[in-house]
Amino acid sequence: MTPIVALLRRELFERVRATSHFVMRTAYVAVLLGVVLMISWQSLLSSYDQPLSRAPELGQLLFGTFTVLQYGLILILVPLLGAGAIVDERKERSLQLLVLTELDPWQITSGKFLARLGVISLIVLSNVPILFFCALLGGVEPLDVVRIFSLTLG
Repeated sequence: MTPIVALLRRELFERVRATSHFVMRTAYVAVLLGVVLMISWQSLLSSYDQPLSRAPELGQLLFGTFTVLQYGLILILVPLLGAGAIVDERKERSLQLLVLTELDPWQITSGKFLARLGVISLIVLSNVPILFFCALLGGVEPLDVVRIFSLTLG
C-alpha cells in the first residue's frame, strides 16, 4: 500500500467512525431542517383548509429554501473542517511521524484534503432524503434533486 493511500485510509476511517462526526451530521441536518420548516411554517398554516392542492407550491418553497441554506452551511462548514487537518496531527503528536514518511508536503496536503472531502460528501449525502421529500410533495422533479446534490457536492 502506498503511503498516500495509507494516509487517506487512516484519515477517512478515523474521522467517519468518531462520535463527533455523527453528532455533526445529525446537528447539520437538524439545523437545516429546522430552519427550513420555520421559514415555511407560514405557508403550512395558511393552506390548512386545502393542504393537497398547495402541496406542489410547498414542495417548491421547501426545496428552494433548503438548497439556499444548504449552500450557505456548506460554505461555512468546509473551511472549518479543512482548517483543522494539520492541527489535529499536532494535537495527536503524530505530525513528526507524518513528516518522516516518504510523502512530500503536496501528498500530505492532498491526502488530508481528499479525506476531508469524503467527510463533506457524507454530510451532503445526509441531505438527500430531505430533498427527495420535497420532490415527493410535488413541484420539484427528481432530476432537480440530483442536480442540486451534484452542485452542492461540487
